[in-house]
Amino acid sequence: MYSQGPYTDAATKSLYTGRNTLDNFGYYFKLNTSPSNHFEVFHNHGYETIGLYYPYYLIGKTIKKSIDKTYYTSKFLYNSEWGGIFSYYSEALKTRELTDSEYALLRKRVDLMFECWIDFYQDALNNKSSVSLIEKSCRNFDFQSALKKLYIEKDKFYNDSKEYIITLLKMGKSHLLASLDTIDADAYIDRDYMRQEIYSKYKDFFARVNRQNINTNIKNNRPGIKRIACGMLHYLSSRDKDELRFLSNYRYCLRASNDMIKNSFQSGWQNMPSAGRQLEFASQLLTQRNNDKPFYLSMHFLDPHEFISYFTYDIQDPDLHSQEFDVLGSFLKKIETNFRGSLPYLLTLRYVDYCIEKFCKELKLLGIWDNTTLMIVSDHGSSYSYYPLHGIQVNCFDDECYHVPMMIRVPGFTGKTISSFHNSMDVFPTLFDTLGFKKPDSFVGYSMIDENAPNKDTVITEYMGPGCPDLLSRRIWFSARDKKYLVAYKVGLYENFEDGEINKVYDLTSDPNGYYNISKKINRKRIAYLLETIEKRYYDIKKETAKNMMEILDEDFE
Repeated sequence: MYSQGPYTDAATKSLYTGRNTLDNFGYYFKLNTSPSNHFEVFHNHGYETIGLYYPYYLIGKTIKKSIDKTYYTSKFLYNSEWGGIFSYYSEALKTRELTDSEYALLRKRVDLMFECWIDFYQDALNNKSSVSLIEKSCRNFDFQSALKKLYIEKDKFYNDSKEYIITLLKMGKSHLLASLDTIDADAYIDRDYMRQEIYSKYKDFFARVNRQNINTNIKNNRPGIKRIACGMLHYLSSRDKDELRFLSNYRYCLRASNDMIKNSFQSGWQNMPSAGRQLEFASQLLTQRNNDKPFYLSMHFLDPHEFISYFTYDIQDPDLHSQEFDVLGSFLKKIETNFRGSLPYLLTLRYVDYCIEKFCKELKLLGIWDNTTLMIVSDHGSSYSYYPLHGIQVNCFDDECYHVPMMIRVPGFTGKTISSFHNSMDVFPTLFDTLGFKKPDSFVGYSMIDENAPNKDTVITEYMGPGCPDLLSRRIWFSARDKKYLVAYKVGLYENFEDGEINKVYDLTSDPNGYYNISKKINRKRIAYLLETIEKRYYDIKKETAKNMMEILDEDFE
């Protein structure tokens, strides 16, 4: 199973809509331009839909009308909007005028931002339960005053959208919007408790993790002489420090345990509730349900992310932590030295598994386990496991950033393992199939248990690289892989396909970890079939994007 992108915005576009990531102008407008989505499908089949999500994910009103109960998991992070969209145009504006098409895109995106941000504050004021998961964080925040300021900003935008956008881009993070949401993300983290009841009480455990992580990675994960020599040669010929970044990542791997502890004392270490607290909250919601409708509940955990944590950091309960560290201690004994990469990352996965295990026990106590389908899937992979050791993190073509786990548990269903190639857009069609739903026509993915579905011997990934996902002015980062090769290709829709760049080629037979880029020396004929697959997808995107842009310009004119 492969994600189509290595980070959430790109990855979930395909996962939740059953479409390719760059369909419907990609993820520039998140899920909001897609014909359908997971919430809508369940809502249309009579399910009560429950969503735990962060407000800056920008769930617009069209999608939200299919969500019966919304529970926010964070404040509105304007920095996400700035880094993901606006900063790109801010830099462009320093050297040139923006085009009419760029202003049309920005008007639509800013309008969506205001819609979702205002909706978040209105929910907080009129539906207190929507912020019950972050209630402590919101106690000292004046939603009424902030909402009033948002309305004023929205009116300015509507009165002269172009001038407002120019001002927004020029002011950057000094704009009012950047400092408006002061909800305290750290409110649930008691660092005195963490220091005394976690790090001091379990100091022997943390010392063991650090020792075991260092010693095992020195033994099992140390870069070889060939790898170091090739990296040095490429660096000397290109002077590109990224050629040696795998050595830095090895150092990060060795100090992963100490870094987690150090980071945990930094403000903003975590912006969302832990897996443990989200699942405890979900259990309470299900306990309090008083209707017989089937339900669909969606949650998103960030514990195994960049700033990892393998304990419930936002609940101060010594008994809870004692149970968690018992489980983690057993895992340490079991794994011993049988691993490569960050041991803290593996412990984080074990922690999330344990939280899910407890949640499943709650479902049994509620008497609904035998009638509940459970799906666990990662939206994207991770660079932070540090195995295999690669260079640039996240925005790359490394297998671990795309290759994702997926599991569906269906009552009465005989289990099977599927080992053929699939994309994330196949995930929900498979879930729908297990439930007896007909997937919407807009979902182009296939059910993995449909014997009539076409077999895939290759898999494509597609996204816009780091930063702004503007399909008009930036290159698409494609990859195609099968069991023999991985080919990465970068090309913009403003270019001819043949003018793009073969960025990476890995021979997966002799180099399964993708350490040695052979793009400069491979005979192009050997990978022509993968390039043809990418080329076909490129022209599909080019045709659809032209149509999408005309629709956006027509809306903007109106």
